[in-house]
Amino acid sequence: MIRQLVVNNVLHRPIRTIVSIIAVGVEVALVILIVGLTSGLLQETAKRIEGVGADIMLQAAVRVRVSGVQWRAHAH
Repeated sequence: MIRQLVVNNVLHRPIRTIVSIIAVGVEVALVILIVGLTSGLLQETAKRIEGVGADIMLQAAVRVRVSGVQWRAHAH
């Protein structure tokens, strides 16, 4: 009974059925694409964070003299 209802509906509205099938296929493809991109982005970010270490730069203090006033500036 249900099978006959489905077949009759498909035969009665074939374009609507085709459009619905294509729409579902596109939606599934988009979900797979988004999940794949997100997963790859998270993995790449984790690799980059893993490679980050403490980089320490040392620089000597600099003396600046302007109009007879002397300042001691530290580089950051």
